[in-house]
Amino acid sequence: MNDERHSSAASGASEVQTRVNNRIIGFSDGVFAITITLLVLAIDVPSNITSDEVNGFLWEALPQVVIYAVSFMVIGTFWVRHHRMFDMCRAVDGRILVLNLVFLGFVSLLPFPSDLLYFDDQSTSAVIAFSTVAGAATLCEVGLWRHLRRHRELLLPDISEERIASLTTWRFWSLGVFIISILVSLFFPRIAVLMLLALLLLYELVHHRHHHRHDRTLYLLRNDQ
Repeated sequence: MNDERHSSAASGASEVQTRVNNRIIGFSDGVFAITITLLVLAIDVPSNITSDEVNGFLWEALPQVVIYAVSFMVIGTFWVRHHRMFDMCRAVDGRILVLNLVFLGFVSLLPFPSDLLYFDDQSTSAVIAFSTVAGAATLCEVGLWRHLRRHRELLLPDISEERIASLTTWRFWSLGVFIISILVSLFFPRIAVLMLLALLLLYELVHHRHHHRHDRTLYLLRNDQ
């Protein structure tokens, strides 16, 4: 009888945890989707442009396209990492809710400095503002992982301590991408924007190759259960 009660309670708790996780992921995905949509809306296409002016406009709009690519890459990277993190969670607590909201707050703020770059892609202040907001969002990621590392009961049981420690360290070192872009922007703002795109791509490529085999094995093991 007691076993049945415990089993029923555990099942109920599991359902509640699943609903909470689904609400967090759904809300977060909505914020990411709206934020990325705002990036596209910032690209202004003249309503009276003629067919003869298209080539010239495309050339003039190239810096805006590069800035869009950088902003999309940064926000898209945050989304992928956010998805992978919650894929390792089996429950959340109040601290996770708050940290996730703060993280989303910085992510949703990114279109603002991105718009500043649209107006003046040679502005050091705009590059610093963008990198600072992105760096703050990264610090929130570090905080989330540190909290998960302290409270292992929130994670799936097959996630190792070494795995969590490695992910926390990788998130911390990713701040270097934005710090470098800030330093370069003091002298070459346009190059800083390009470096931000290149360094982030390189960082994520190295990170993906470092963890890809583990992630794929973990996914296959869960499917086999």
